[in-house]
Amino acid sequence: MGHFAAVGLRTLAFVGAAVFMTTSPLAAKFSQVDGHFAYSIISATLVAELVKFSFSVLALVLLAVGQRDEYDGSVYRALRALCPFSSKGFLKYGVPSLVYMLNNNLVFVVLTFISATTFQILSCMKTIMTGVVMHLTGMKQLTRVQMAAVSLLACSIFIV
Repeated sequence: MGHFAAVGLRTLAFVGAAVFMTTSPLAAKFSQVDGHFAYSIISATLVAELVKFSFSVLALVLLAVGQRDEYDGSVYRALRALCPFSSKGFLKYGVPSLVYMLNNNLVFVVLTFISATTFQILSCMKTIMTGVVMHLTGMKQLTRVQMAAVSLLACSIFIV
C-alpha cells in the first residue's frame, strides 16, 4: 500500500471515529420523547456497534488488500498477520470492550438527566483522567506537549 493510501485510510478512520463519537450522544438526546426513549437502549447500542464494526472490518480488509503483495498475493495471509489470534490477545481486548459496552449503555441513562451539551463537555474529563492516571501510575510518561494539551483541556472545561 502506498504512503498516500495509508494516510488516506488513517484519515478516513479518524474522521469516522470522530463522527460516531460526537453524533451518538446528540442523536440519543434528540430521539427522546418526553424525556424517555421510545426504543430499546440495548438494541440501539448494538446497532451502533455493528455499524462501527462493519467500518472496522472494511478498513481491515482494505489494509490487507494493500499489503497482500508482502504475503505472496494472499489477502488471507495478510489478514492473519494483521490479526493474530491468541487467548492473551482476546483478554487484552475483550475486557476493555466489555467496559466500553457498559459505558455506551450508560450514556443513554446519563442523557435522561443532563443535556447533550453538558454530556459532551463532561466526557472530555475521560481524556483528562486517562492522561493523569497513566502519568501517575507510570504507565506512560506524557511529553510536555501532551501535558499542555491535558492542562488546556482541563482549563477549558472549568471555564465552560
